[in-house]
Amino acid sequence: MPAFRITLDGKHPEDITKESLYGWPKNVYVLSKTMNISQGEPGTRAVLSFSIRDESNSFYIDDLIGRLIQVWEYVGTSWELIWGGQLDEPKTRKINEARTMYLQIEGIDHHQICDRIAINQGYPRMYIHTLVKEIIDKYLNSDGIWYNSNSIQVTTKQISINCPWVYSTQVFTELADLLGWQWYIEPNKKFNFHEINFENGSYTHEYINVLKEGLESLNDRSEYYNTQVLRGVKDVTDEIIETCSPFPDGMNKNFFVNFPITDDLGEPAIYVCTWMQRFNPPESTRQTMGLSGLETTPQWFYTDGYNQIYQNSEEPAIAAGYYIVLKYRGTFEIDVVKSNTTAINERATIENGSGLYYNITSGSDVVGLVVGNEKAQAMLNKYCRIAKKFQVESYNHRWKVGQICDLVLPTFNINATGANGYLVTSLKITDVGNKLKRVVEFTDGQPVGGWVKFFKKWLTDQNFFQIREDAIVNIPIGESEPIDWDGDVTIDSIDCLYPETDPGGLYLAINLFPGTINNTETYNEGGSD
Repeated sequence: MPAFRITLDGKHPEDITKESLYGWPKNVYVLSKTMNISQGEPGTRAVLSFSIRDESNSFYIDDLIGRLIQVWEYVGTSWELIWGGQLDEPKTRKINEARTMYLQIEGIDHHQICDRIAINQGYPRMYIHTLVKEIIDKYLNSDGIWYNSNSIQVTTKQISINCPWVYSTQVFTELADLLGWQWYIEPNKKFNFHEINFENGSYTHEYINVLKEGLESLNDRSEYYNTQVLRGVKDVTDEIIETCSPFPDGMNKNFFVNFPITDDLGEPAIYVCTWMQRFNPPESTRQTMGLSGLETTPQWFYTDGYNQIYQNSEEPAIAAGYYIVLKYRGTFEIDVVKSNTTAINERATIENGSGLYYNITSGSDVVGLVVGNEKAQAMLNKYCRIAKKFQVESYNHRWKVGQICDLVLPTFNINATGANGYLVTSLKITDVGNKLKRVVEFTDGQPVGGWVKFFKKWLTDQNFFQIREDAIVNIPIGESEPIDWDGDVTIDSIDCLYPETDPGGLYLAINLFPGTINNTETYNEGGSD
């Protein structure tokens, strides 16, 4: 029995006929010793490559791209699917005067589905496993991605998330990182989302089913850095009180504050009071406030994430001599910088230089300095080291990327078992003629307390994404139809201009300050659109 078969269009290796061999046309053969499968970390594409000989010139590139292809390995007494995906970017060349063609084939596995499908939706607070299922059901189900009760592990953590045209891969990776978990798609399109040690890999000993000539040690600094910068982390201010007197005639209804407003810790409060009351406005002077677009009756409106409030158009103008007082919490951005002084000094001594190795990462999806500091520190812990890696080869082990394995290598004085096991960070499967050889890369997690501990701790109790829990989520619809109407639409174009100096409050003036109307236009008078 051959070690493996490559089949086309979903054919099973046992579906053998004289007219169709594994889905390939007659006189088309997969060449021996040309098949390779390479994969990095979980949630990334596994790439297949191999060559075929077409003796009838019956294949055409346009017919190949996108077709389902699968790799089956004969294990024990049956065939096991070890890779599934689409044919991608074949290259063809003629090799003799006859009709014989040589094709170099590449394939990308089913993770490419998540790489090309974007999510355009916001989700209220829910359990992460429920969120993952909802995304699959709506966005990935039509491409055949599926799951069952065992493949998506139940979480106890809830988050809310807004995804304005975000690729599925990015969302799943962020959610997995948030928990210290992993996600991946099996060759049969089954979706998995679970703890990193959900499935431990096989016990690996230097003297048991391991090719001794393939054992290598590597101290790798390619991902090393000792200073982590997390840019643009969002945080919330303490309560801010801003006041102003509508000037000069009280007719202005739009006001700008210094920071974008957030209601994560409660809605802002607004008061209209006298000059004497402005520093401690009584509750009797408080007016109602609500979210713009969601409520219609409040006296004032605000939008979460924006630094503007405005008065309901049905409300009377603020009388001359009265003050507006707004109590709110705002959001701001700050860069979080974490450094390992010991590591910097060590590099400086060895290299006779500054010793600085920077890594700059966006922190725009992080809310709160606590989680920002924890994420930056976790990243620094993981990469502020010369990683100890081992390459191991075998015909018998069936490792998978993302597994944590017991690794015993007496030659290198390595005896890492249990929580101190090594993480499989890459995998390559190669056809060597009559069997498949697996080459894996193991990475040590000991400097961060072991991979199990590291992934369990990293941001377990924190949130990345926040939107208002009871917000109505609007999804843009890419369709339009004419609407008959009668009347005019008049739009005031407003310049948001800030003064050079801070007069101390909600800026209002006829010139140079926010709220200045600079133009008025009328559209579609009495027509239809």
